[in-house]
Amino acid sequence: KRERAAELKEKINALIKEAESLGEEGRIEEAQRTLDKCEVFKSEYKGLEMQLDLAFNNADNKQMEVCNICGSFLIINDAQSRIEEHNMGKQHQGYAKLRAAWEEIRKKRLEELEKREKEREMREKERERERDRHQRHRRDRRSSRSPSGRQSAKRNGSERDKRPDHRAKRTRSRSRS
Repeated sequence: KRERAAELKEKINALIKEAESLGEEGRIEEAQRTLDKCEVFKSEYKGLEMQLDLAFNNADNKQMEVCNICGSFLIINDAQSRIEEHNMGKQHQGYAKLRAAWEEIRKKRLEELEKREKEREMREKERERERDRHQRHRRDRRSSRSPSGRQSAKRNGSERDKRPDHRAKRTRSRSRS
């Protein structure tokens, strides 16, 4: 497979050079066809590379997993003593403490946010009640005005009608002569 990959790489490089020379000569359509062939070889080369990488990883490396606490790589099905040593190590313990502290901070923050939200809702309800009280009070004041109060308002209005209108237009001209 490695030999086939090397052959493909050589073919790809040769086709690219050929396409460049064809393009310089002005034979653009032929250069395009050559580049299309090159793309086919490139995709085959990438597939071979992936197969070689997988074979390398499986043959030389042991199966590993990531520790959920500290992010270290651990060998799968390793001896229990090594796992315990890892769990008692400084890095693992430090990250465990950090995660616990972070979780505590997160919980406190959520509680504080919930408390603020409840307070905001209570203030909003109080504002709404106050608005309702104010509107009821205004309605009550309008409807409970006495008839004698209405008559005095009419009298004041009729007296106003008898007075000269202070907003009336002036009849004299304002020119200085």
